[in-house]
This record gives sequence, structure tokens and C-alpha cells, in this order.
Amino acid sequence: MKSINFQEFHRVIELLKAKIISAQLQEVYHFESGVVLGFYVQKTFWLVIDLSTTPMILLYENDRPPVVKSQKPKPVTLFINSHLKNRPLVEIKYQAEWGRRALFYFSELNSGFYIEVILIPNHSNIIVYSEGKKLSWAKQQDIDFSIPGDKSSDIEEFRSPAVLKEEWQSKFNSKSSVVKDEKKVWQLKIQKDIAKKQSAILKIQESIGGQKEELYYQIGEFLKYNPLSELPSEWVSFVDNKKSKDWNRENVFQKAKNFEKKKIGANLRIEKIKQEIEQLEKSSYEESLKKAKHNISAIKSQTLDLRKLELSQQAIAYMGKNAQSNMDLLKQSQSWDIWFHLKDYPSSFVIVRKNKNYKLTNDDLTKVIDWFIKESLGNKKDIAILSFDIIYTECRFVRPIKGDKIGRVNYSQEKNFRWKMKN
Repeated sequence: MKSINFQEFHRVIELLKAKIISAQLQEVYHFESGVVLGFYVQKTFWLVIDLSTTPMILLYENDRPPVVKSQKPKPVTLFINSHLKNRPLVEIKYQAEWGRRALFYFSELNSGFYIEVILIPNHSNIIVYSEGKKLSWAKQQDIDFSIPGDKSSDIEEFRSPAVLKEEWQSKFNSKSSVVKDEKKVWQLKIQKDIAKKQSAILKIQESIGGQKEELYYQIGEFLKYNPLSELPSEWVSFVDNKKSKDWNRENVFQKAKNFEKKKIGANLRIEKIKQEIEQLEKSSYEESLKKAKHNISAIKSQTLDLRKLELSQQAIAYMGKNAQSNMDLLKQSQSWDIWFHLKDYPSSFVIVRKNKNYKLTNDDLTKVIDWFIKESLGNKKDIAILSFDIIYTECRFVRPIKGDKIGRVNYSQEKNFRWKMKN
């Protein structure tokens, strides 16, 4: 596959300007040779930046690109997550004389938060800037962007963004780099872990093989009643003839005790490993998701006045204390986060920030709603209402009412939950 040329790069940049300007950056991850940025504005867009020897930039709508998400952390994606995530993309700067280079600005134009993308073969790179700090995918090189290269009018044929995507996907398919079944990946890891532990048991058993402690005890018992000179020839190597009989007797007894202690410890270790193997054999993929450590990005604002409830390792509930904090909280939410509100009763919002693929359990719902009601009612013990309807929906379906100063919103696709006052 050929690298993206100047005209093709220009067309993709124009497509990006039309599709993702004002979209919020909500997810960042990397694959073997590049980065994927997930944007949301009414629907999800995936910007793929491939930095291989044939660099490419592509846009996917709704469907994730067919790449294997790398599990190992990469400094540049961690940096993007920390400094640019949840910020809107406000401008894409591009000039013809730059060739295959563009600047993606976040929050505000010239705010200091931007990503520089360079897709020149052998010089491809992503450089992330954040208020004076910067970090790059590869080591930065001095590049003369004034060199015409493929910007001349000699290039008459160029591929559309759709053709570029098709060619790029075929390259990945040929390398079997399609998205892996996460459950199968988990099952393979469990099998490998079990095999490693079984191998460890065999090594421990080999290290304590034989009955050396019994042999040392026999030698010690012999030396209680017989001189060193009468020691059988097969035992001579176990004693020191330069030392006295008493010293040798005490020495072999001590060695016998040490071997005995080592064998007891090794057997305990074997039993522990067997228990670990049993737990792995009984484990399930679904249960592992519940216990997995979350990678939920924190709500970042020094002005937000929030209350917080840890629901699980996969979800955190936040609650605003006033209209402004409600709006700020909503603006920083991810499209798949869950918004809660009391129906027909004044209250703050609760937004549950969660991992994208995690579904709230009934226990999660009960926890967050009980907490929501308690925080909303406070000390209103004389309230006459005995039950409440709580509405909730994904944040993608919640829109602030323009110009409204008391924090009201429009919402759709909502579900209802009836909460009754406990006696």
C-alpha cells in the first residue's frame, strides 16, 4: 500500500473539518503502529493516525477501526488522556506549504492544547502540546516543510478517503491484525497462567526431591554411638574429617532439620499454588470485568463543587451542589455516562462516570439512587412525599436548554425507577 500523498491528506483534513470540529475527545488508545482518538458529537467518530512506514490518517463513523488495542501503556497516549481528554476540538490548522502536516487545537484556538500530526514517510510523528509541555510518539526530527515533495501538480491521481480506508483495512487483515475477541484473549491468558503455575509446582517438587533429611538423620544417629573412622564409605562425603565427631554429628542433624523445614515450606507453597490454579479454573470472564481496575478519567475542575460516591471499580457517581456545577458536570461527561434526576421535584444531577463497556448492575442502581435521594432531601424530615420517580439516561441524550440560568435540560430515551420512602 502507498503512503497517503499531499492531495489525499488534504481531502481527509477537509473531511475532518466537516465532521469533528466541536466534537469532544472522549477516548484515547493506541495500537502497534499508531493512535486512535474517539470523538463524540451526536455520534461517535474514530480518528486513526497510523505512523508506520506507510503513514495514514482515516476517519471511522460509529464503528471502531479494525486494530488491536495495545494493553501496554504508551507515554504519548497517557499524556493525551491526562491533558486533552474531554476537551472539544475547535480547529484544525492546515496550510498547503506544510505538506502532510496539520495542527489539531483543543478548548480554544491558540490555547496551548493541540496535537501536531506529521505523516511524511520516515518522519511520521504525533507531538502533543499542553501549556508549554510536549510529548511525542517518536523522537522529533528537524524537517524542512518548505520542500515541495509531492505537492507539485504532477500528481494527477489520488484516492478518496473511502478508497484509502479500504486499502488500509486490507493491509491489516492480511496481517491478521483485526480486532480480537476480548473473551478469547482472556481465556488464553488464563490458560497460560495455569500452565505457568503447574510448571512452578514441578520445579518446586524437583528442588525437594529425595529423602536427604532422612539420610542426614541416619548419619547423625550413627555418630551418636560410633566413631568417624567406622563411617560407611557411602557417607564419608557428608562429613568433614578435619572436624570432631561431635561437631559432625550436630552438623548433620542441623542439615536434616533445615531440609525438613525447606520441604514443609515447599509443600505449603505447592498447596497455595494449587489453590490459585483452582481459583483460575473457576473464574469467569464476566466476573473479571467487575473486578477489573477502571481507567475512568477524573473530573478536572478547581471550581466544581461536587459530591462523590465510589460505586465499584468500574463506576463513580458525581453530584453537583448547584446549577452551575450541574452544567459543568454534564459538559465534562462522556456520552456513555449515566445521568440521573428526580422527576417533578427540584434536585441536582447525578452523573455516573463509568467504563464504556460496563453496564450498571441492580446493586449499582440501588446504591446510587439511595445516595441521590439522601443527598437531595438532606434534613427535610417533614416532607410529605412518600415516593419519588427517578429518571435516568445516557448523557448523549441530555442537552442543556440554551439561555436557561437554572440548569434545566432536555432529555430523551429515559428510563424510570420508583423509589419509596423507608419507614
